[in-house]
Order: sequence, then structure tokens, then C-alpha cells
Amino acid sequence: MGRIKVYDDPKQFWNEVSPFLKKEEAKNNLCLGLSYVFQLKQNDCLYQSALFDGEVLAGAFVISRFRTNHNLLPSLVSNEEVSQELFTEFLKSKIKITGIIGEKETANFYRQLLEKQGHTTKIHMAQGLYRCTRVKMPANSDGLSIRKAELSDVAKIGEWIESFHCEAAPHEPPINGAEVAKEKIDNEMIYVIEKDGELVSMAAWSRDIETSCSVNLVFTPKPFRKKGYASIATAKLTQLLLDTGKRETNLYTDMTNPTSNKIYMNVGYEFVCDSVHFGVF
Repeated sequence: MGRIKVYDDPKQFWNEVSPFLKKEEAKNNLCLGLSYVFQLKQNDCLYQSALFDGEVLAGAFVISRFRTNHNLLPSLVSNEEVSQELFTEFLKSKIKITGIIGEKETANFYRQLLEKQGHTTKIHMAQGLYRCTRVKMPANSDGLSIRKAELSDVAKIGEWIESFHCEAAPHEPPINGAEVAKEKIDNEMIYVIEKDGELVSMAAWSRDIETSCSVNLVFTPKPFRKKGYASIATAKLTQLLLDTGKRETNLYTDMTNPTSNKIYMNVGYEFVCDSVHFGVF
């Protein structure tokens, strides 16, 4: 179909490929976001390639290293032929893939190719991808303040992160919540909602590519649930991010949880597409 280029330099990949991926910025946010990070954290990048049809990008193939996981984060592709060409070239690398995360149809293309190689796959989560360009602030947000989490919050935030991980990713091994909390707080990525001086909810950002970034780690401990705090955390953090000049923010939801999907739509997030996370064995 065209020429495939395998990259050794994440900066070169970003410069040559990201302008094409940004034409579908939300759908390609994982591929874009991690590729942006790889420019500074090259050890987290296991593989990057791109297929060009003339001077136009047909598809990109990115594999990240996250803890013990090697996740394929493919760009959106229009047909199976593109995924086949990228996958055939990738097989020369001998790199092991343990997961696929991407737009549903594209992820399924690669799932089928891996199964033809003798692998088995399992759906870890059916996800919905949403984006927001304008926040609808909840009416009950008065009296609640948002602030950056501080190092003095590490113990509590660490507990919350471990609880979030158990609920959102039960297929994954346990994590050290305090360690994750400290790293994210050091990088000013976590924000908390306070009521009368008490922490009641949190949200975080990640994968900032300047024009957009992702909202994640939205969590409210059980004693404070059903009070609208998660909606307020999401709305206030999203507004802060848009106020920095971002064109949009995005987030992923668990499609089996209609409550969370409704929460995000109520504060201004619009559905973009179905996404899926496959485990590969």
C-alpha cells in the first residue's frame, strides 16, 4: 500500500506523525499522548512505526511499557489492510504485546491478527471515549473548592488511588498508591475537592499534548458518594484545563457503568466513539 517507517527517535516520530494524528485528536489521544511523553521518557517506548500512502499517514503503531504491560496503542485506521501491513512489519521486532487499547474497530483488527498468531485475547474493559470543549458547571458546586493536591495529602490520596485501581482495573496486579500519589502530586497532576476543609473527591490530568489532555482518576470514596462530588471534580478540573488554552479535554468511561457516563455528559462531555481494552495472552 505504501512505505512503512520504523522509528528509533520518539521526537522524530512526533514531528512527522502527530500532525496527521491530530486531525482526529480525541480518537488518537492515547497514541498521541504517550508519543508526546516518549520524547522525554524514551524507556517507556518499546516501538513506533507509521505507514504512509504517498505523503499522507495511513496509520501508526505504538507500543508502550507500563509497569509489566506492553500495550499496543494503535492510531485510528480505515481498513484491515493498513493494520495488516503495520502488524507484519512489527512482527520482525519480536516484541511481546500484552494488551491492546484503542478505538473499537481498529483494536479488533489487531486482536484478530494476534489471534491468528496463536494468542488468546480477553476484553478487560469496554470503554467510551468522550471529549469536552465547554463545561456545564453543576449547580450545586457552591461551597466546594478545588485545589492541587499537596504532599501532605499523599497518605489519603494513595489510599484513594489503590481503591480506584481495584474498582477500575481488577485484572491488574495491586499498585503502591502512595508512590503513585507522590509522583503525580510532584508533577501537579492531581486536584482535590474540599468541603469544610475535608477532602471529598479527586480528579487528575494526564497526556498533556498542549492542544488537549486527558482527565482521569476521578474518584470519590464511598462515604461521600451520591452527593455530586465526582461531577464537580470533573467539571472544575476540566474548566481549569480549558482555561490554560486547551482546545479540548478527553476521558474514558466504563461502558458498563451508566452512572459515570451520565455524570460526564451532564458536565459537558460528548461521546466520541467506543474504545476497548483487550488483554493478550
